[in-house]
Amino acid sequence: MVDQQQIYFSYEGVGCPEVISGDAFVMAALVPAMKRGENLSIDDSVPVSRGLLENLGLYQQIFGQWYPGLTRIQIIAENELQSSYPGSGSGCFFSGGVDSLYTVSKTAEELDHLVVCLGLDISIKEKQRWEKNLTFCRQFSRSCGLNLISITTNVKEHLDTKEIDNHGAILVSTGIGIGLEKLFVPASHGYSDLFPCGSHPVSDPLLSNGRTRVIHHGNVFRTDKTRDIIDWPHGLDELRVCNVHSDYNCGKCEKCLRTMTALKLCNRKVDSLPDLPNFDCLEDIRLEKQNQYVFWTENYQLAKDVGNVEAQKAIGRLLARFRKREVLKEVDEIFLHGALIRLKRALL
Repeated sequence: MVDQQQIYFSYEGVGCPEVISGDAFVMAALVPAMKRGENLSIDDSVPVSRGLLENLGLYQQIFGQWYPGLTRIQIIAENELQSSYPGSGSGCFFSGGVDSLYTVSKTAEELDHLVVCLGLDISIKEKQRWEKNLTFCRQFSRSCGLNLISITTNVKEHLDTKEIDNHGAILVSTGIGIGLEKLFVPASHGYSDLFPCGSHPVSDPLLSNGRTRVIHHGNVFRTDKTRDIIDWPHGLDELRVCNVHSDYNCGKCEKCLRTMTALKLCNRKVDSLPDLPNFDCLEDIRLEKQNQYVFWTENYQLAKDVGNVEAQKAIGRLLARFRKREVLKEVDEIFLHGALIRLKRALL
């Protein structure tokens, strides 16, 4: 229970773990508790791994520097669990996107399980979309000779902090209870593009608990990952990148168009996404976040690498529009104390 809300994790494709603890709830609730400035108190009947508790001090320090509004708190857990031996097997979180396909392709020989989750990027309400995704994941796992573990949870619904990126802890919380020896978290960004982010090579390993080692894997440019898996015999034709369409991939949102652009520059067509008709369709894209800007910068570099001048111009304009808005935003904050953004919100 968190704030009188019952948080649950249900599993298919795996037996009951040898060790049951409250680790998942502690890591998922930590940043929300820091945001409130409230200590996190665990009932004495619930054991929490000592290894995790020892790591969370540094985890709080890192997030406190990334997000100055967070308050360092105490984790009150009297029932400490000492894990003297590692878990069993290795698993990788899998969404069907470029990052997870890349990590599976690079770690396949040491993997035993793919881990998919309903309640994260696909909400519990999207039953039809989930079933289609699950069908693909079953086919993919069989083709790779891996067991599929399916998890259903409402942890994101109740513990996601929208203003502060907490998705790494939310993700790991869904799989930490399985009791694996290694749990791979596919990375989103290359080492040269790192910035404060909920899933990060510095913070994710700190969610290890002494039994399960959490590994943040694949800090490679997204475009390089795309080129790397193009000729891999598994999964690209069922690539799933869209988070807005009720079915699978819409082919129209920023994320779909970003992936379609990379595929077009690599001269590759896939069954799961329409072919990008031309680069003029990028004119209507509006980048809202820094990580989107980073991904399109990688697409721009790919366009330069393959000598596509038309793509360079279109992507260059898209990037320039984002930089212009960021400059205006900074001027508004420094000299007008946010007056322009308040006016915009009032007019909308």
